[in-house]
Amino acid sequence: MCPFSKVNDAKKYLFTKRGRELEGLPPMRDVLERHVKWATYQGGHIWGQSTVPMPQLPHPEEWGWTSSEDTW
Repeated sequence: MCPFSKVNDAKKYLFTKRGRELEGLPPMRDVLERHVKWATYQGGHIWGQSTVPMPQLPHPEEWGWTSSEDTW
């Protein structure tokens, strides 16, 4: 059983386990959540319909993404 109940705590432990400083710790939970959203959208919808001639894809805004200057 995992001794950590939060992603950030587990990541902090694993990062500092080898003597690295916390200042170099990459972004945590919010970045993980965005990555999971994008991976789910891409894997479940885009690749899931890759053999369909005219796929019906949900708009990224329906998955929590926002548009800013022609990027998501």
